[in-house]
Amino acid sequence: MPAPRLSVTFFPPDSGHAAIRRARLAEALGFDTFWIPDSHMIWGDPWVLLGAVAAGTGRIRIGPGVTHPLVRHPSVTASAIATLGAMAPGRVRLGIGIGSSGPATVGVRRAGARELEAAIRVIRGLVSGAPVQHEGRSLQIAFTSGQDVPISVGAMSEHTLRVAGRVADGVIFSGPIGGLEACLEAVRQGEQAVGRPAGSVGVALISPVSIDSDPGRAREAVKPIVARTALVWLTLAARRGTIDPADREPWQRLQRDYDPYRHMTAAYSHLVEERWLDTFALAGTADDVLGRCRQAVAAGATELIVNLVGPDGEAQLRRFGEEVVPRLEA
Repeated sequence: MPAPRLSVTFFPPDSGHAAIRRARLAEALGFDTFWIPDSHMIWGDPWVLLGAVAAGTGRIRIGPGVTHPLVRHPSVTASAIATLGAMAPGRVRLGIGIGSSGPATVGVRRAGARELEAAIRVIRGLVSGAPVQHEGRSLQIAFTSGQDVPISVGAMSEHTLRVAGRVADGVIFSGPIGGLEACLEAVRQGEQAVGRPAGSVGVALISPVSIDSDPGRAREAVKPIVARTALVWLTLAARRGTIDPADREPWQRLQRDYDPYRHMTAAYSHLVEERWLDTFALAGTADDVLGRCRQAVAAGATELIVNLVGPDGEAQLRRFGEEVVPRLEA
């Protein structure tokens, strides 16, 4: 079983100074990519933070994980990516999805799967330096001679996963490990639809991670992020008619009370069912987390994006890098 690519993020990203410290530590520990989330109006602007991280690091790859195409126009995203690519040549990745908390805070709807696919094509074309037709206009970035930036789609639904298979280089999947099989199948359908070889698109599992000698503390730490992941995943399950009856009432309560301006805060921890922690997080001792990482890789994840949470982000990063990574790569 090949070792996965290992990347890291923090929700929320904190200040630029903290982002630089964490990115430098991740770089020293050998992580592949330092992702910065984009939750418009709630957390600091990802492009400002990415510029600071680009200037403060020399090897690790960087990118927004993930941005969205309606609040941020595709030409704005393409221009930002091209600028960042000039600062950190060969180190830039783009994560993009339909949008969730960012659009919600300003009353903008999520993008549809077709809109997302069109935006990816526009962004890829613009970053390459080519003229692109968009909404009846010809657009071109004047300051770049062209770049090739890998694009990953943040996706859970079958429609968006198939988009990734058709036009992206990767998927960022925030569902349960048990959902990876269906995720891979949808991606492969997208690849097949346009004649791409199976396996062209890598699948990254992003999960909240907390390591503690006291498993209870670790589980408590991940609840704010699990609340959001469970809300999105269970909403999809309800639409498909596959939601577990035991989850329906807790899901409805969480859906009713969720405020995007308190996105991924401890305000929702009391609404998180204990069983959801085993489904949507990697939390516990280092051995517990290692076992769950191995399960994810066995299920088909080619990249693990650890969303580290706890009172000390740098300590969590160091613990994962020193206590989990060597054994996972062995």
